[in-house]
Amino acid sequence: MRTMSYGTQSTTPGTGNPRGTFESTVRRMWETRPVRFPRSQSTRSWFFGVCEGIAVRYQVSPLLVRLVFVLTAFLGGVGLWVYGIALLVLRRYTVPKTPLDVLIRGERDPRYGEDRSLAIGTLIVGAVFLVFGGIFSGGITLTGLVVSAALTGVAWWLLYERQPVAPAGLLDRDDHRSSSPTAPAASSTASYDASADATATPDEPSPTINLDGVAAAPGFEPPRTQPPSWDPLGTAPFAWDLPDPGEPDPAEAGHSSGEPKKKRRGLKALVVAAVLAVILALVAGAIALGAVLFPRWGGITSVDGSSTSGTFTGGTENVRTLDDYRDYSYTMSSPTLDFTGVAVNQDSEIDLTTTMGSVGMIFPETTDGPSYRVRLNCESLTMSDVDCDTFDNTLVKGRGDTEHTVTVNVTATMSEVRFDQIS
Repeated sequence: MRTMSYGTQSTTPGTGNPRGTFESTVRRMWETRPVRFPRSQSTRSWFFGVCEGIAVRYQVSPLLVRLVFVLTAFLGGVGLWVYGIALLVLRRYTVPKTPLDVLIRGERDPRYGEDRSLAIGTLIVGAVFLVFGGIFSGGITLTGLVVSAALTGVAWWLLYERQPVAPAGLLDRDDHRSSSPTAPAASSTASYDASADATATPDEPSPTINLDGVAAAPGFEPPRTQPPSWDPLGTAPFAWDLPDPGEPDPAEAGHSSGEPKKKRRGLKALVVAAVLAVILALVAGAIALGAVLFPRWGGITSVDGSSTSGTFTGGTENVRTLDDYRDYSYTMSSPTLDFTGVAVNQDSEIDLTTTMGSVGMIFPETTDGPSYRVRLNCESLTMSDVDCDTFDNTLVKGRGDTEHTVTVNVTATMSEVRFDQIS
């Protein structure tokens, strides 16, 4: 499987992005808006892939985007409403239409069943909060809406100014795979031209990204590049999209046998959207209650011998001693644990627990003390990005023939844990 690239880009020097009028800037922001990478298309994504899409488009950390959405969800529900709007106006990767377009235009192509169900579910959840109130809709005022919209627009503009040109290939929509059986070919061509024009400018080339491991949406796969079995010499590439003899046509198969499956997937999307809304409401209520009962909540909450816990913390902690056991527990934090100055004189164990955070652990390549190996135990991971396989069994070279073991037990929930070794 391949992995998406965040924050790394390869470009050639240019003369800069030309600044146009306010209208042209807004139009280009809209034309080059991100695409979503749902969990069904990328194993690194969470839920509907909004945060991952923003991270890839503007080359920032997906964890940072997630944290911004979570934190702003507690500020009058701004983050939740923005996320809901993003679900409606951001299309899936390789899909030419947004869920809102599919719903408004009454698109009946079965390939858009997931988008139609997502749009309906999002609108229902939003209507429930607006009608019945709740922690995310109570106290909504016109001033608050205007301020929230303005701040969201400014944040979007800053991201656009940081990376005005979309990564190459991210927004491409091919006529062959994007046109629906009921849509005229001319509209498909227009959509492709707009996206292609929005991804590159003469003055600033597109950054390159690695989209390995990201699958095309079902029914929107790119055209085949290898000749089919019925054309071994490759003399008729214009007809390679036709199915091989004996294989059913994908469009007919979708109409005949795929519809029940689409309905089940649509119902699943609706249930997931409702459950997420309830979970966010409960979490926000717990945070609000905690803020009232524990007004001093935040910062390092406990440093007791071998145990350290923190909430909303960051920075680098230089670990000076490493006895036989240490425990680190963080919530919504981004600390870095530096073990480069530690001498390991015996087998040691570290328990690391992180929830909705990003934790870095740095080990040296060499040490003045005995050699030791870093063993990683990553059996308790929930929707987290932890690269255990690469760093597991890493050797830190030291003096003598003695070799100890440092075992790191990682428990991560909606978090990222990074391991690094420096000289």
